[in-house]
Amino acid sequence: MSSRSIILVVSLACLVLALFAFSAIHPLPFGSVGTIDFFQYWYSWGAIREGNNPYDPILAGEIQKATPHISLNRFMSWNPPWTFVLLSPFTSGPFERCAMFWMAFQVVLLGVIAHVTPLALGERVPSLVLRAVTPIVFFPALESLYYGQLGVLLATSVALFLFFQQHGSFFLAGLSLLPLSVKPHLFVLFILPGAQWLLGLPRSQALRFMCGALAGFTLLISITCTLAPHVLYDWIAAMRGGNSSSFTEGTIPFPFWQTATLTTWIRIALTSHEIPSWPLTVVPLAALIGTITYFLRQKGPIIWKDIAPPLLCLSLVTSSYGWVFDQSVLIVPHTAIICGALSLQRRAVRVVLLATAFGLQILAIYLSDMPQHFFVWLPIAILLLFLAQRAMGSSQRKRKLP
Repeated sequence: MSSRSIILVVSLACLVLALFAFSAIHPLPFGSVGTIDFFQYWYSWGAIREGNNPYDPILAGEIQKATPHISLNRFMSWNPPWTFVLLSPFTSGPFERCAMFWMAFQVVLLGVIAHVTPLALGERVPSLVLRAVTPIVFFPALESLYYGQLGVLLATSVALFLFFQQHGSFFLAGLSLLPLSVKPHLFVLFILPGAQWLLGLPRSQALRFMCGALAGFTLLISITCTLAPHVLYDWIAAMRGGNSSSFTEGTIPFPFWQTATLTTWIRIALTSHEIPSWPLTVVPLAALIGTITYFLRQKGPIIWKDIAPPLLCLSLVTSSYGWVFDQSVLIVPHTAIICGALSLQRRAVRVVLLATAFGLQILAIYLSDMPQHFFVWLPIAILLLFLAQRAMGSSQRKRKLP
């Protein structure tokens, strides 16, 4: 191991110890910001360790009744069981300490995203102030911090994948995708371009990528099934029973969620006496077919820094369901807009683009008390702004040609 690698490992170890010490000194009490949804990850991991079913709404209700300052409205854990194993370093111990550890760790991840994303996109690196402001005002990331959700972790996963594959670290690129396995429905549109990219790699690089991706996921599934052999069945049974009217009072089956997707708006528009469930399948499938048709007609290699930002916007807005905090991954196209704006020669256009990009986030923060499904506009707005910035950049490059 090189001296640089040793310094990096020691620095990361010291950082983790510092975060753990901080969480022990300043715990987050039940009901505080950052504990609302984190509670379900904490109790689900405890249920798995004790051999119980984390998807049992009655058990969830009993635990919440026994916990001070937690609302008695019961909520279900819907994430796949390996989610709780993945988060176990942050959910093993007293809740107050774990909640602060998770909150502090997410703040560090925002710093990682701000530093890594411009390098991953191969764009001009913004100033330190601009890199700090970008994640701080990004509304979906703030929403993720508020609920103690996984959005910031997913955004970090995307940024690290783009960074590692850009710099030739294909094993780490595959391993970095592991957190995305907890919400694969958000990334359906990446199936074909991902396959095309993998087939276009030299065999050694493709093997390293597959080893990283499969090794991480296999290890995670193995640990999950070893600790709780029944939990995969429990999860599948809970998902199949999502339409059941016999759910414990206070739980909301997932087919009735109103999330920040076009799917939800179509279902609302078509609702008469019963909410139709077919858009949950038809809308993502139609988007997938459209994406496959587009990429089959395209020639040339897959360049992630060009296609990942718009695909993230489209994949999120056409998914079966996705909350505002899931839109944290849009910090990648948001950063691409900012970096691209900095490279424009015309100062007035640059200022307008930057003001619009940050203005979208300020508007979202102002509208933060609106229902979740109203925020379907945010990925669409980011997509349009990204395409406008790319068109301006392309026009600028053409003018430079002799």
